[in-house]
Amino acid sequence: MDILIKSFNRAYYLDRCLFSIFKHVQGFNGRVLILDDGTPNLYLEKIREKYPRVELLTSGKAKEKATKILKNEFDFSREIPTQFWLEAAKKSSDYFLILEEDFWFTQNIDIESLEQFIKKYRIELFKLIWLGNRSLIGKDLLTKGKWISYQPELRANSLLYQMVFMKYNPVWRVIMKKIGFYSLQKELAFYQYYSVAGAIFKKDYFLAIWEEAMENVDEKFQILNALKYATKHQIHFGRSDNEVLKTGFVSSSFSKTEFSDFSIHDFNVTLNNFWLRESDFFKEDLSKDLSVEKIEKVLLISSKSELYIEEWKQWVKQFKEQYKKIGCHI
Repeated sequence: MDILIKSFNRAYYLDRCLFSIFKHVQGFNGRVLILDDGTPNLYLEKIREKYPRVELLTSGKAKEKATKILKNEFDFSREIPTQFWLEAAKKSSDYFLILEEDFWFTQNIDIESLEQFIKKYRIELFKLIWLGNRSLIGKDLLTKGKWISYQPELRANSLLYQMVFMKYNPVWRVIMKKIGFYSLQKELAFYQYYSVAGAIFKKDYFLAIWEEAMENVDEKFQILNALKYATKHQIHFGRSDNEVLKTGFVSSSFSKTEFSDFSIHDFNVTLNNFWLRESDFFKEDLSKDLSVEKIEKVLLISSKSELYIEEWKQWVKQFKEQYKKIGCHI
């Protein structure tokens, strides 16, 4: 089973992700593929040096973006390289684990026995993280133990999903709420069929979800594709008994929020540069996210202003709040 890691200019997190894979993933004989979309080469060379086993693939626009990052030019459009991801998936193993660079394992996992379980129960999507939000995982269990298989509680009605959840007219949404067709919990329940990362996919299912994908990731469109797939196939999903992955909330590869002094791209470059000198600094306790206090010290060492640091903390608070509002435990 291959492990695919989507990456963009956060080598300090990517290092942590890779460290956790080689520390905790047992029985692993597949490839680790980094799908990079623009991390400057000086950071990637450090990754290659530390983890010679990994394979590095770069998107068509990676070099252009990396060049701009090194010049502190962050005005490029953050186009999502969906076709690049799809081509990598097509050439991967029949089942693969997909991560993003800010994911890491927190405990040992026997990937060989898990793969046998997934194949035995013909599971299309197996989740290793759901941020404590039980709306994202099914309750209709078929088997239980260290690995769990289940069928989705919701019937795969793609037409209903289109009519109720994919219309963005606010008046229509109010009407759907009043007649009891729409609620946040009902919408979240459809995420049983979908995951951005932190899950093992059957290749056919992954490619079906991304069919006719545009340059922007539209989760609703992908869920619709999943529902269409489910009407033609008998599908099963699964999850680990406990979440074995965590993800970070102190940064992002992209942000639409604008501040007067703080920039997410500049922040990532700052932490990458510090990581080049102190590469073990960010491999702290894997049971927790990166320390806000330690990052603040890095920013001070890097001569960032008090305003910059305060705006970063405000950004983190806003970023976490998006997930808390939908029931995730951060």
